[in-house]
Amino acid sequence: LPNLPGIDLQLGLSHVAGNVPLYLQLLRRFLHSQHHAINQLRQHISQGERGAAIRDAHTLRGVGANIGAHELTHAAKTLERALNNPRTNLPGTSAERHLKALESVLSSLLSALHRYFNNQDQLLQEQAQQGLADPAQAEDLKSIDLGGAQAQLARLLAESDAEAVDYFKLLQPHLAAHHGNHEVARLAHAIDEYEFDLALQRLAALTPK
Repeated sequence: LPNLPGIDLQLGLSHVAGNVPLYLQLLRRFLHSQHHAINQLRQHISQGERGAAIRDAHTLRGVGANIGAHELTHAAKTLERALNNPRTNLPGTSAERHLKALESVLSSLLSALHRYFNNQDQLLQEQAQQGLADPAQAEDLKSIDLGGAQAQLARLLAESDAEAVDYFKLLQPHLAAHHGNHEVARLAHAIDEYEFDLALQRLAALTPK
């Protein structure tokens, strides 16, 4: 697991019963879902929409706590408390100060997550390419039992096993040849996002082209 600024990994993992693939799925989902959180908060504050700003800060506080991001949780809680105070003007210097503190913490965390997942995706791609370039492995893949391979992939997805990512990378060209690029690309997207339940549904829905 990555060493991420402001995240207590043990605390985050405790929320998913130690399930590392599921935790990574939560981290990736957090990366994509909170990318525009500060801009949205700033817009609500600048327009004096106190209720909406409070809800946004509360949401960020909750998702931060869910992944063990204690610094983010604290910064969001501080902003939420300030927004709940009717003496805090919107817009105003106090709200903006707390928002900037939250922005700094969130920006650092999102940057770290972006680097980590980019590196992981690149590594997986390189490993898949190396595997396919291996003559013995390439020969094995020519005579692959696609039905059996799909059953194995389904088992890995059902168990939220991170090995499903590597296994799928090796199967992907064969699945695309049999089922078509579009459907397999949708499956690939779900697996890349660690949406294993969705990937399992899309795998089951594949039909020969």
